Amino acid sequence: TVNQIVADSSSHNAEKRLGAGAIVRKLLQVLGRSTSMVSTNPAIWEAYARLHSAVGSDEKAFECRQKQVRSLGSGGIIRWAAEHDAFHEMVRVSLELMICAKQFGAAQAIEATVLHVRNVLQRTEQVFKTDHRYSDLKIALNEFEESAQPQDVSSQPSGNQQLPSTR
Repeated sequence: TVNQIVADSSSHNAEKRLGAGAIVRKLLQVLGRSTSMVSTNPAIWEAYARLHSAVGSDEKAFECRQKQVRSLGSGGIIRWAAEHDAFHEMVRVSLELMICAKQFGAAQAIEATVLHVRNVLQRTEQVFKTDHRYSDLKIALNEFEESAQPQDVSSQPSGNQQLPSTR
């Protein structure tokens, strides 16, 4: 599974790391070809983002997370603005997008992420304002805006910065 490959890619065991690296490169090739066929499936974009993160490609990981977010509202249907489970999924994916944007560090990625999360909060305020995940997302956005500083991505190494976990 993608989870095991990602875990092995950061393992202390050199043999596991080496094997996972080769598998990740092959998976990225396969996913690169197949995403055009299933571009509206958020799970595909999530797996693709995790693989890019595993090999330190923060820009590509961020792009895949953006596509994951877009695919949750594809087909003109924005279920997450009214349906509880879909809203919780959008919050989860939005939190992951913030982590990716922070790791990537490009000003444009940070700005796009802030605009996305503000849009989610605005569209869902009436229905989900009392939901704990709404509050979690709002708090995470405030922390993200305070801590995410654009970097010169050409000279900065990739980081493993994490947003505080929420419920």
